[in-house]
Amino acid sequence: MTLPCSSFRILQRYFRWLAFVTLALWLSAIVALSLLPFDTIAFMAPSLADNVIHAAAYGIGALIACLAFSRPLLVWTTTSLIGTVVEFGQGWVGTGRSPEFEEAIANGLGALLGVTLALAMRAGSHWIEQRR
Repeated sequence: MTLPCSSFRILQRYFRWLAFVTLALWLSAIVALSLLPFDTIAFMAPSLADNVIHAAAYGIGALIACLAFSRPLLVWTTTSLIGTVVEFGQGWVGTGRSPEFEEAIANGLGALLGVTLALAMRAGSHWIEQRR
């Protein structure tokens, strides 16, 4: 069953709105967790997995952002910038956490991975549509 064009546009608008709200909630959670005192969240991130957790968190955020917006380069730049600002902001908040350059890099690489995955999903969906 195919949807009429107007129905598709309505669904697309609501989907983007839902993706935008999800992105706002996700980034709020990332910022909140990043600025909590270290002893509050130390049980969540063993030292070896810390960079992987950072990359996964920002990768998921970038993936959601690519669903909400159709500008992958802007999404990667913005998500990486947010990750860097939050990471280096930890030193100024006074929560006992210190900024780490490696975590800022992990944030940017995770964002790049999320954008790449979103682009691959988009290309795959176009390929599937062409095969029908």
